Amino acid sequence: MKRNSRALLRFAYYDQLTGSYNMVKFSHMLEETIASTRDFSLVAMNIRKFKFINETFGDEVANQLLCYVKKVLDEAVFEGEFFCRETADKFYILMRTSDENLVQRRLEEITEHIRDFFLHYNRQYRMMIYAGVVTGAEINGSFVKREELMSHVMFALDRAKKRQQDDFSGSVYSAV
Repeated sequence: MKRNSRALLRFAYYDQLTGSYNMVKFSHMLEETIASTRDFSLVAMNIRKFKFINETFGDEVANQLLCYVKKVLDEAVFEGEFFCRETADKFYILMRTSDENLVQRRLEEITEHIRDFFLHYNRQYRMMIYAGVVTGAEINGSFVKREELMSHVMFALDRAKKRQQDDFSGSVYSAV
């Protein structure tokens, strides 16, 4: 019975491919964070042209890339921070700081580590990653719904996608 319970929890709260949290678990944790502090940043991060990567290098390499992103994020998050994989190439990260410069530097480091993935395959493919960020400090009012916060970060992600350039700098956009 314990084994079945663990299996059900794993299925309910974890991404089956990468082992990271899924959006259900992330949403619960995000709601707890919103209720307790405004000293955080919500990041939506996406791998540009992931479908192209999948078609060019194959499903196995694409899946290994997603697992590699999970590994990079495991190493990059600090205590009390968490992340999830929502869809094929979209990850959300909750960082425990609202300092935009610090978030930018951390995302640049994360991106560089993710880009190292293709070095293991001796490939000359330069991955493009973009991110949208909303800080808790940007939230007006004492109560905000998770859905509103997610809408803001998706808007910021969309802005970043539209303004994507050849490098990561300048591709993190705030929702306001």
